[in-house]
Amino acid sequence: MRRPGPAIVHPLSAVLKECAVPRARSSPAALRRTPAGQAECIACATAPEVWDQRRISTALGTARLLEKKRPDAVDALVAWTAVKHRSAVVSTGDPDDIAGYPEAFGADDVHLAPV
Repeated sequence: MRRPGPAIVHPLSAVLKECAVPRARSSPAALRRTPAGQAECIACATAPEVWDQRRISTALGTARLLEKKRPDAVDALVAWTAVKHRSAVVSTGDPDDIAGYPEAFGADDVHLAPV
């Protein structure tokens, strides 16, 4: 687990307050209350289905990663979650870890933001 220092944490703290980590107990809902009732993001509210797991497994085998990188199931799951949300931005300390997975899923609208 990476423990970033204050130089990274403080600038991101304002942005991270508006972010939601899917299925985390401490995370606010992905979609906030509306006058019509509580809306919930279906992609965040449900666990990956069997066909999701198969696509992730296929991406692990077909993703074009840099020579020094090895396939990582967590990175593939992060990329798949971003693909399901469309036009998602993934903030990561090492974009090379995730860069090959959106392409393996056939997505061109996932953006990687180095932190």
